[in-house]
Amino acid sequence: MSQFTKSSELHRAWAAWLDMCEGTEVDVNIGWKCGGGDAAFHSPSFQGKFSDYEIAIGIVENKPVFIGDELYNHKGDKLQASVMGFTWHGKEARNSWLKSLSWSQPKPKTAMVELSLENISFFASLTPFIAETQHWGNFYAACRKTLETLK
Repeated sequence: MSQFTKSSELHRAWAAWLDMCEGTEVDVNIGWKCGGGDAAFHSPSFQGKFSDYEIAIGIVENKPVFIGDELYNHKGDKLQASVMGFTWHGKEARNSWLKSLSWSQPKPKTAMVELSLENISFFASLTPFIAETQHWGNFYAACRKTLETLK
C-alpha cells in the first residue's frame, strides 16, 4: 500500500521533511525513496506516480525514519514507525518523542552496591518468594551468588 493517495500529500510530506531537516546535519536527499529503492543522489523530481514515492516521517539519531522501520523506546520495547505514531501530537511533542527513540535496543543498566557480609547473608537467607518479582529476584540471586563466592 502506498504512503500517499494524492499528489498533494506527497508534496506536503516532502515539505515537512525539509522542515524536519532544517537545523540538523541530515542530508535532505536521504529522506526519500522511489519504487522501493534508495534514491539519495538528488532531490526528487516527482515526475513518476506519486504512489511510488516514500518520504521519511521523522529523524532518529540523524537517520531518516520511514514507515515500517523498527525502533526502540527507552524501556527497550520495539516500535514500528507509522504515520499515526509520528503525527498524533504537535511538532514539539513529536520531536521530543522522537528524541527518546533509538535504532538499537538499550543495554540494561547496572549499579554497584556495597553491602556487608551480614547484609548479604540476610538477603541470601530470604525465602525465594522474593524472587517472584524480577528486580528483587535478580538482587536475591546476586546475593546468593556473592555469598557462595565468599565462602
